[in-house]
Amino acid sequence: MLTKYFFINLKVWGVFLERNYAIDYFKFWAIFFVVCIHTSPFSGVNILGVEGHYLNLLIKTFARFGVPFFFVVSGFLFGQKILTSNNTGDYFNKYFLRSLWLVSKNVKGYC
Repeated sequence: MLTKYFFINLKVWGVFLERNYAIDYFKFWAIFFVVCIHTSPFSGVNILGVEGHYLNLLIKTFARFGVPFFFVVSGFLFGQKILTSNNTGDYFNKYFLRSLWLVSKNVKGYC
């Protein structure tokens, strides 16, 4: 009965995919903490006698799970897509070419 709240079936391009709401929940918090890392929200603030830079240090220490979490989730979802794809080679080539195009745009911007 618990899976009723965490999964929903979606049909995309003729393939049924399950939406995992538990991953979405953790992605929300990971996004929040990555934003906190980049903005240092407690700079120059004194909360209950604790200086803001100590709170920022605490946030930056515990919030570092965000980027590795997104890396692992991306690999998991890519693997799930490969496993459910009818033609794995075509999907992988399309994904690889799209990634190569994005990297070439970024490299071109730095040169």
